[in-house]
Amino acid sequence: MPPTSHPERKLPHYTPASGSGDFVRDLDSFEDMGDVPNVDPLDMEKLLHAISFDAVSATEWRWEEGWRVGPRSIHDSMWFYIAEGEGHGWTGNPTQKFEYRSGSLILLAPDVPHMIEPTSQQSHLFAVHFHARAFSAVNVLSLLRLPPVWTRLDDSLETAATRLAWEFANKKPGWSVVMQADVASVILQLIRRGTPQLKPDVMLSSLSDMPRLVKVFQYIEDNLHNPELSVMNMARHAYLSEVQFRKIFRRMTGDSPLRFVRRRRVEQACVMLYASTESVSNIAEACGFSDAPFFHRVFKLCTGLTPREYRNGDHP
Repeated sequence: MPPTSHPERKLPHYTPASGSGDFVRDLDSFEDMGDVPNVDPLDMEKLLHAISFDAVSATEWRWEEGWRVGPRSIHDSMWFYIAEGEGHGWTGNPTQKFEYRSGSLILLAPDVPHMIEPTSQQSHLFAVHFHARAFSAVNVLSLLRLPPVWTRLDDSLETAATRLAWEFANKKPGWSVVMQADVASVILQLIRRGTPQLKPDVMLSSLSDMPRLVKVFQYIEDNLHNPELSVMNMARHAYLSEVQFRKIFRRMTGDSPLRFVRRRRVEQACVMLYASTESVSNIAEACGFSDAPFFHRVFKLCTGLTPREYRNGDHP
């Protein structure tokens, strides 16, 4: 379960600064967030520095009685911030149930089945879609096993959600930079606030092998537009045989190289569908899909929507 109460607050204590009349707060009077169990703090520091964030969309919703999300799974990460309302749901499978209320945040990792159903007559909420990856590859929510429901959060979460929805709706100059910063701030706050409750995937212990694949991930990003992108060339960038490369790649990412590339192409298409006015066929080509019907099939398989439905934003 996520943290449901703040640690006992220590009263601030100040000591005189040497050579002046100023007073400096003592270090031990600050709250201690704790460490992630069974994870070296230095490894955790390296992981947090290696995370990249991409904001996809942010929408403010008013749900009427009878509305329900799912059962479904989605391709990206997301959160619902419940500004007003209450209800229940499940993640993973129908036996893993939870309840939520005003002020709750529901955090969903990619490809995790879920269902959310309000029980109040009306709900006011924000839906934010994003990507958070370590070394441009490993999904952080899945890796750290962040709890799905968070309560007793401070007002900064609603402030960030409101700003994200405004930026996404208005798209003023710099909107994507502001959204990325807000997504990063929220997720890093949750990670650091919930460290004692985190149960990292065993893959975290093998992240020391990740640097040898960094060049490969950059090569993939630089060549997503190229339909001829091959596993052989990826393996060459890692100085590995194809067999060794496939094995290490799957251990690091949980995916085969080709499946990973396909997912990244769909993720890029999602961003372009929202951020540009390019035609769907042009976006498909820019993301490495030489065949438009194939792009439509893959996109719907990954997102549950057609590219046009996704662009229209008629989904939370």
